[in-house]
Amino acid sequence: MTDVSLTDTIERPALGIRGRVKMTEIPQFMGQAFGELMMEVKRNGWQIAGPPFAYYLSWTGDEIDVECGFPVAHRTAGSGKVGPFTIPSVRAAKAMHVGPYNELVRTYGLVEKWIRENGHEPADYMWENYLNDPQEVPPEELLTEIIWP
Repeated sequence: MTDVSLTDTIERPALGIRGRVKMTEIPQFMGQAFGELMMEVKRNGWQIAGPPFAYYLSWTGDEIDVECGFPVAHRTAGSGKVGPFTIPSVRAAKAMHVGPYNELVRTYGLVEKWIRENGHEPADYMWENYLNDPQEVPPEELLTEIIWP
């Protein structure tokens, strides 16, 4: 059973790369976006201040508007494809997904159910924080924090 709790997030500056992608193209987009982000972070000397995230702004049918990024220590204008982003301060449901990314939909279903059963209305956006690296741990040990306002 996935534990869901209420949390208050803190506004944080971030840098990201935004794209509109089909659901089936999310893994490729994220891999490319995080690779480009890391190159720009190193090139510009930006200080990462938290785990990588994917912020889902909206979706229509099978297309998603997503921002992949990193929280940073200081606001900056970005460079190239990398732009400024703000992780908002909101009241949200929070849950930890343990396991492969392709099983996240199950945890999202539990979070949405919890939100509604506790008298809240889920926002039309949410984000995921990736707490470990899929290149360093097996899929069944991946930790993804879900934040759904």
